[in-house]
Amino acid sequence: MNPSFVSNVARLAFIIIFFNIALLAGKAQTIRAVHHISGQGGSTTVYEYNSVDIVPSFPGGKISMMRYINRERRYPAEAYERGIEGRVTCGFVVTADGTIREVSVLKSAYPSLDAEAVRLVEKMPKWDPGVVDGMKVAVYCVLPIAFRL
Repeated sequence: MNPSFVSNVARLAFIIIFFNIALLAGKAQTIRAVHHISGQGGSTTVYEYNSVDIVPSFPGGKISMMRYINRERRYPAEAYERGIEGRVTCGFVVTADGTIREVSVLKSAYPSLDAEAVRLVEKMPKWDPGVVDGMKVAVYCVLPIAFRL
């Protein structure tokens, strides 16, 4: 056999064994995607949605959130009169206490629809916050809001 091939196989075996030992010893850590945002109260660590142990949730779950959106959404008159439909994608942070902060439009549909989507998200009640290693944390979330005539 080729000596470099044997050497590479030996290195790979060492890496696999070392990784498994680290996992068993509890030393391997999950890599979590985090960002730091600055605001009035200083800097806050914000986790990405898919990197937390428990994701934030609207009180009562997704069905309750859809009921809230359908009940509170007000179709802007200008968009209604012009027959404009679309989907606005909003990004926001659910803080460690469940408050909604840093609402922004990630994908616009029409200015008045965008403004209504932001209003809906900003008006939402406190969510159940995300959790990492048993601690409540701030998490960045994305929510599409549809406007259909």
